[in-house]
Amino acid sequence: GDEGKLEAFLPSHEFRTGIRGRDWIGKVECETVEDARVVYAGHHYGSSQLEHMELYDCVACDEGRTGPRVTLQNGLISVAVGVAAQLSIEKQRVIYLSEVLDPAYLSP
Repeated sequence: GDEGKLEAFLPSHEFRTGIRGRDWIGKVECETVEDARVVYAGHHYGSSQLEHMELYDCVACDEGRTGPRVTLQNGLISVAVGVAAQLSIEKQRVIYLSEVLDPAYLSP
């Protein structure tokens, strides 16, 4: 966007942050992000294992568990972000989420 850029890289597990006007090409903040719960990274770099662990925790009826970490609303918003991104490319302009999803679905 106009203010900055975030990038995530695999398999290096790097997360880079650049702020426009402060950082220049090649000069960005970089940190390595790893999750100690991942035993075997595989082709999805551990995301499949973590998703299966979350699913198990959700359906195992553990005491104190309040439900899934990711909600239906989270999924709906992630799809809307993808649709807005594609429309933005096609129309060469900013697309607001309210243009692709009823604003009532954007509030928790």
